[in-house]
Amino acid sequence: MATRHRDALLINGGASNPIAIANAIAAACREAADTPGCSYTNDPAIRLMVHQLAHVVGVSEIIDLTEYRAAIKACEAQEA
Repeated sequence: MATRHRDALLINGGASNPIAIANAIAAACREAADTPGCSYTNDPAIRLMVHQLAHVVGVSEIIDLTEYRAAIKACEAQEA
């Protein structure tokens, strides 16, 4: 089993530290890039880790476009 697959199972088991999850995603992307025939969009390990990160930071709660637009505006305001 590749490292990213083991990490994905551990993370999906209930990891809650977004920094650790993001670091694991970055490492998984590097590992996947070195795997013939693998891409970021079809790798189950990366998809599981991204899913858990989305859960931890509450992305699933952005159900309607109002919350999405508010997040965009807040980021744009910080850039101004």
